[in-house]
Order: sequence, then C-alpha cells, then structure tokens
Amino acid sequence: DEGKRHVVDGDIVGYFVNGGFVPSNGALPVGAPGRIDSKEWGNVAMCDMVFRDVLSDLTAFYSINDAVWLYCMCVIRTCYPDVKDYQIQRRYRESFLSEMYADVPMSRNSICLKLQDVGRESNRIRDFMRFRVGTIAIDEEVVIDGSLQQCESDVNTLSQVSRKTYKTGTRQYLMMYAYGSERHEPICSKVYAGNMTDGRAVADFIRSFGIEHGTIVADKGFRIGTIEAALKDLDGVHYILPLHRDELVITEYGMYDFDSHLKGTSVSCKKAEIPGTGRWLYSFRDPEIAADEERLYLEHHEEGYVPEEFALRKREFGTVVFQSDWDMDCAKVYSMYDDRWLIELMFRTYKVDLDLDDTRVHSDYSVVATNFVNFLSALLTSRLLRAFGAVKELETVPFGYTMDMLRCKRKSRVDGDEWENERYTEKDSDLLARLGLIDRPIVVLEPKKKAGRPKGS
Repeated sequence: DEGKRHVVDGDIVGYFVNGGFVPSNGALPVGAPGRIDSKEWGNVAMCDMVFRDVLSDLTAFYSINDAVWLYCMCVIRTCYPDVKDYQIQRRYRESFLSEMYADVPMSRNSICLKLQDVGRESNRIRDFMRFRVGTIAIDEEVVIDGSLQQCESDVNTLSQVSRKTYKTGTRQYLMMYAYGSERHEPICSKVYAGNMTDGRAVADFIRSFGIEHGTIVADKGFRIGTIEAALKDLDGVHYILPLHRDELVITEYGMYDFDSHLKGTSVSCKKAEIPGTGRWLYSFRDPEIAADEERLYLEHHEEGYVPEEFALRKREFGTVVFQSDWDMDCAKVYSMYDDRWLIELMFRTYKVDLDLDDTRVHSDYSVVATNFVNFLSALLTSRLLRAFGAVKELETVPFGYTMDMLRCKRKSRVDGDEWENERYTEKDSDLLARLGLIDRPIVVLEPKKKAGRPKGS
C-alpha cells in the first residue's frame, strides 16, 4: 500500500534465550517458560486406545477440528470427573492428550462458544446418533429409559419442574438413552423438557433416530398404549413391559399359578396368550427375592399386622409379570429383563463416577451440546469398563481407583522433545502390558543354580 510496511505474523523460527538465538521447530525450547516436561499419560492413553474409532466416526459429521475438540472434551471429562470448565485447559496441558492432539482450544471462553456452536447444529448430533442406531443387529436387545438431570437455569426452556421434583422445587431436564445390552454401551441419547414423561418422550425418541430393529425393555413408568403407538408400523421393534402387581390382567389369567420353572435356576414361571390381541404374558417368581420381601413386610408391619392382608400380599412377593408383543420362551424374556440392570449401572456411572448429573450451562444450545459430550463420555466409560473387566486383576477394582492408578503413569521428556515412560514397578508394568498400553518386555531367564557352595569348593 503506497510503499508502507506492514507487520505479518509468521511461523516461529527460534527463540532468544540468555542473549543467544536457539532455532526451534515451533515447540518451546528446554528451559523456556511454560514448557511442561512431565505429563500424565496412562489414563488418556487408555481412553485413546479403546475410543479412537469414535473419532473417525465423528469426522464423518464434523470438521476435523470440531471432531478432535469433541473427542478431547469427552476424554478429559472421563479422566477427570467433576472437572470445571475453567480447569479443563490446565488438565489438557498437563496430560499427554496435548501431545496426542496438539493445539486444541480449551480455554473457558472457547469452550462456551464451541458448546453454543455444536448445540446450534443439532442435526449433526442427530445424524451421528442415527449412524450408531444403524449398527443395531436385528436380534439385538435395546434398553430404552430416561433419567432426570439437574439444571437450575432460568434461561433455557428445557429446565422444568417435573412431577418428581415439584415438592423440592428443583429444575431438571429429561435425558433419554438407548443402551445395547449385548455390546454393553449406550447407542444414542436425546434431551427433552424436564416435565415430559418417559412414555411421551419414547415415541419421539424412536422416530427421531429411526430405531427399526431390536427389543425395547422398558420399566413400569411406560404405558402399553404409548409403547404400541410409538412402535406402530415398526415390525422389527418389539417391547417387553413389566406390569404393576395390581393389574387385573394378572388375576384374570392366573399368572401367579406357576406351571414351570427355568432350567438351572429356582425361578418359577408361566406363559399365557391374551386371545385376539397379539400380546403374551410372562410371569416369574424368585424365592430368594420373595423371602427378602416377606422379611421387609413383616419388619414394617409389626404393629399394624393383618393376617388376611399378609396372606394376599405373600402371593405377590418375589414376582414380576411382563407383557410383550413377541412370542418367545420364558427363559429368553427373563434373561432380557435381567440384563436391564446394565442401563441402571450406566446411569450410576454417569452420575457417580463421572459426576455428570448437574449441568452447569444455561442456554438450550449449551444443554444439548453438553448432553452430547456427556453421551460420548458415558460411551467411553462403558468401553473402559469392558477393557478393565477383561483383566483378571481389575475385575473387582473400582473404576475410579483404576483410573487414578493409570493417571499416575507419566511420560517425561528426554533429549529434547523425545518422550519416554517413567520407571514403573514390575507389578504396574505387567498390568499396563495386560491392558495393551506397553509391550511386555522379553526377559531372558537364566538357569537356576543349586543352593549352597559347589561340591569340593
């Protein structure tokens, strides 16, 4: 511009240190302020090993920068439960994640802006969830359930006082989840207003993500009419719904008059068809659960004990009755509902281990995006639990304790920018090798020598 000079920021070619020029490839030189020479490695490396394929899936719906940002966010939230937004950048820089995926914006302001952008493009989240739903096998059981998450914002329209929280006055939103009981991980999720019931949300949930195959194993909060209306014209989707013990259909078909039992168990069962409806009833009685319920009943009715009422209630102890639109063996029904505890375990992990039950954002867009990041964190946690469960030494070790053990495994810089694992104990090295994080060293065993001095010495 008319011979004027303008300053143009270019690449870093070096630094002046102690009065001398030190060439650089862009990284901070040894001794430069802000350089971190030892970083937490084991926890983020384990996450990356079991979760890297999801990053490839994310790149099909997001730019590479946005996909990496979402990926790193869920890794940090999994490795560092209850981390606040203003702490994420420090956790990122002090962990080896910043070496695996460099220059990811993790400041508090950038996180706030990025959540807004991700939430605004909700169709990308929907398409990603549909992609995961498309991997459901025809015979795979899908557990669908909802959970209320606390969110006290007065700004967004999702936070509402529900029938479960109106007495306490807390505001929450509803999170619907689909969980694959065979793959042991969540498949998709979506948020709804907190005052919407599970039964009304499930219809929209199934239609939004195009769930066309599987079996919905619901809980007693779902109504049969709502389920059947949601599954209309979906021949590949079936349901198993537990009934309340006071339902008239149970007495009408004598579902407490058991006529068989499950092989290899002490559980009694019965199956009956409801003529002209295309529905079947399945009932079960577990004597161990019945004994516990009887004991609890007697403990709570010491003063107001009525023999006639106890005789009527005793017949119901330890029982559960299901209604389904699918004709199958009793053993199959019982097995499918018995696996339903997996989604309860996922919600417990979501709220306790990851501490994600309180949303600290305000707008609708931020809530939607935060739920998506939390979904990815729950998916990652499910894979970590599977990986830890495959190692015998970790079968009974709490999830948090294992993650803390891995967090203590660090990498340090040696000879410039090269990174090496720090020295670990032999026991920890063997455990890391079993998890697949390091190669098992080949140790040459020397032949054992006989104890004592050689003969004739």
